[in-house]
Amino acid sequence: MYARGLTTHDIQAQLQELYGVDISATLISNVTDADLDEVKAWQSRPLDRVYPIIYFDALVVKKQTCVSVRQSCL
Repeated sequence: MYARGLTTHDIQAQLQELYGVDISATLISNVTDADLDEVKAWQSRPLDRVYPIIYFDALVVKKQTCVSVRQSCL
């Protein structure tokens, strides 16, 4: 959430709304600060020239047998 631009108070409100937990903005700030160096290192890493991509695609159909109906991928 922090990486997407939410403030610590926005994150606090989201956690309260979604999970019903009360977490201080200071704790959220401390957690994000602890990970900030690692995030910056990951963002500045050298990129490979090529990244393999695999696409998976399937058609899901229902097949009826004598006793049941099952979904299968074609």
